[in-house]
Amino acid sequence: MKKNLLTLHMLDQLGADLSGLRARNIPAWGWLWTVRKASGLSTREIGEAEGISARAVSLFEYSEAHGRIQLGKLASLADILGCQLVYAVTSFKPECIQQMQEVAARRKKPLDVSKEPSIPQYLEKSGMPPGGWLKRMRLCLGYSRADVAKKLGISRESIVKFEETEARGTISLNSLRKVAAAIDCELIYFLTNNGTVAPTFINRLIPAK
Repeated sequence: MKKNLLTLHMLDQLGADLSGLRARNIPAWGWLWTVRKASGLSTREIGEAEGISARAVSLFEYSEAHGRIQLGKLASLADILGCQLVYAVTSFKPECIQQMQEVAARRKKPLDVSKEPSIPQYLEKSGMPPGGWLKRMRLCLGYSRADVAKKLGISRESIVKFEETEARGTISLNSLRKVAAAIDCELIYFLTNNGTVAPTFINRLIPAK
């Protein structure tokens, strides 16, 4: 398959400075499809590397585009593409930023992460804090699990489950988005080039002349 030089440049520009990335910038068909097509790889090639069928790869791309893929599987497929999944749950709303500052000013000691489970190996470089982003942002905004549950119209135990499944990497993108939206945050994620393979997508995929 032919490589898409323009898209590779775009991916490198985003990877160089993720501060400008917003949820609205995520391609409608997802990053797996976008990176694979730009890299000139077929679903068969990806499937052979992962030990699955080409159809299964297509289904995973479809599930990402529709928010049903789990974090762990997304990270695994990103690795096959020579990429690293990075993500965050954050807010760019001035009122939320102010709220976090006020909560931090009232807090007498730093958040205790000593009892949080270890971050799964495949998510160690994803940017996920101990305990996951949902829990971290909830605490930074000063919300209890009951507060978030009330906003969503679900039980407190459901919030516990969402936070625990994120920490294990088994939460879906849709669930992340759903809980993030309840606390006025958004999910942002990207498949950045694996710098241990080559500095950029262009360096890795376009032979030097």
